[in-house]
Amino acid sequence: MAFGRRKSHKPAGAATSAKSSVDPYSGIGQPERVVHTPAPATVATKSLGSGEGPYDLAELVDTATLLDGRLDLGALVLALPPEAQLQVEMGPDGAPAGVHIDTPVGRVTPGAFAAPKSGGLWREVVGEIADSLRSNGAQVTIEDGHWGREIVGRSPGAVVRFIGVDGPRWMVRFVVTAPEGMADQAAQIARTMLAETVVRRGTDPQPARDHLDIQLPADLVAHLQATIAQQQAEAAAAAAAQAPAALRQPNQDRLTRGSALSRLQQGL
Repeated sequence: MAFGRRKSHKPAGAATSAKSSVDPYSGIGQPERVVHTPAPATVATKSLGSGEGPYDLAELVDTATLLDGRLDLGALVLALPPEAQLQVEMGPDGAPAGVHIDTPVGRVTPGAFAAPKSGGLWREVVGEIADSLRSNGAQVTIEDGHWGREIVGRSPGAVVRFIGVDGPRWMVRFVVTAPEGMADQAAQIARTMLAETVVRRGTDPQPARDHLDIQLPADLVAHLQATIAQQQAEAAAAAAAQAPAALRQPNQDRLTRGSALSRLQQGL
């Protein structure tokens, strides 16, 4: 069912509208008071656009519009908000180590992890994350969010929020960082993203808590490679321009001597 939807108590015989006017996103950001048991991953019961995500790929009735407004990153198919910019963090081996979604009000860092069939991984890690934030000097609170507990860490001028959701053999975690005055807006953007994000877990066995692989689209990889090559060329040119004068002097002397000899010959 769509979040925020309630049964209508109409008198018997009352006409029923053919199209619902209920906003499927109206409940996003509000505490969820009902505990939902995830449907088996093999049963297609959910529709994109209903706000019932994050979806397991196998739960979707239809995937024809999967990439409409979403970015395919392998394990995650992210719903992107307007005016969002993708930032890619590259590892030492040249593979993507993480992605960040920058918005006008803050940054969202998504991640997907393998989880046991029994579920409950998010409940396990909430305390660990909170302890880590406290050890770094943040003021930590646990808030009741749409999918359960959210961890909020506050430091002077900045807020970081961890939103986690357990799914069939996976866990999704969004980390939201924002200036203090924009933290609520950034959190709402992250929740709306999460409600329409799709998880592609795969069937390979993986230890619980292992990251599910992030894979960039081929056109994005080509763009990144071209950008890196350009940056390397610019850095090499800048280094050459700043070479010590002693290394450049012999060439300059030859040019100077040649010019002086030419002028002398012209004057004879």
